[in-house]
Amino acid sequence: MKTYHIEIEGMGCAHCVRGVEEALSAIGAQVNNCAIGCADVRFDGAVDALREAVESRGFEVSTITEA
Repeated sequence: MKTYHIEIEGMGCAHCVRGVEEALSAIGAQVNNCAIGCADVRFDGAVDALREAVESRGFEVSTITEA
């Protein structure tokens, strides 16, 4: 599995964090840390799937970098 750091715009509360965690977990990502504005995950799939999962919850992904 690869480790990724995702910078996320539009998150403002614990409910937002929970929504992002749920979206990422639903596609099989292991969420190591999720806070307002970012998430650190381990994932074997395509990077685009991470972006799509986060954006499906109404947030914007500014960057995804491999850690």
